[in-house]
Formats: sequence, C-alpha cells, structure tokens
Amino acid sequence: MAESKRRHLRAQVLRKLIDLGGRAPEPLTRGALELLARAARFTRIQAQIESNLEFVLGREMDLNARRKLAASIRKHGARQFAEWMRLARGPAGSGQAWLEQRVQFDTSLKKLETLVEAGRGAIIVTAHLGNWELLATALRNYGFAGAVVGLQRSNDPA
Repeated sequence: MAESKRRHLRAQVLRKLIDLGGRAPEPLTRGALELLARAARFTRIQAQIESNLEFVLGREMDLNARRKLAASIRKHGARQFAEWMRLARGPAGSGQAWLEQRVQFDTSLKKLETLVEAGRGAIIVTAHLGNWELLATALRNYGFAGAVVGLQRSNDPA
C-alpha cells in the first residue's frame, strides 16, 4: 500500500476511534484499548519496543525483564491514547473535572502567575513524553492564554 494511502487510512481509523470512544463509557473505551495493547504483543509493535529496549537497556536488563517492561509500555500507551481520544472529543459535561483529576499543578504555577501578572510572558518547553497536550489544555482552562507550537506534516492527514 502506498504511503499516502496508508496515512489516509490511518486518519480515517483515528476519526472513527474518536467517534466510537465518544459514544462509549470511558471505562469501556479504556478497557478495550488495554485489551488491544495486550494483543499488540503479537505484532511488529512488540518487536519494535523490544528492539528499542534492547538498544537502550540490553546490558542492564535481561530479556524477561525487558518483555515485562514492554507490556507496561503498551498498557501506558493505551491509557495515553484513551486520554487523547477524550481530549480530541472536546469538553463534555464533566470535562473540567476529568482534566483536573489528571493534571495537578505544583508550586511552579505560582511563578507563571507572577510573570503574567507583571505583564510578562513565558515559554514552556516540555519533552514529547506523556500527554503533554493535557498540560496545555489544563493551563488554558486555568486561564492562561497560549498556543502549542508544532510541525504539521503536510503529507499526514492524521
């Protein structure tokens, strides 16, 4: 299958998943994704995770430990995807409470508040780890104006 067709198919599948996830209760969506994550151990996803772990931890961790870690990574990915699906659907009746359960601010938020109150701005830089989108949304809901800067790939409709 040509690369552009595969990307369009992936975009359609993501849209359908978001739609289905929006209709199903959140625990059901998350449970289904966790089942898919378990099944992914039989796919090339597992091989890629194991290859990456061997590259990074090969001398420090034996194969069984790496496989156990790979299972945790797949489960974490399922949880992240469930959260991303919820965020992509936009706020629902319990949107604010849902977000507040997942994002807790530490005392560094006071530094940001102080800068904004003084008429200054701030640039927040974070690694592309975890659901950084939740942080951006929570800051917006907290009352901070801002934007996320990223690269939108022209050949990837997803």
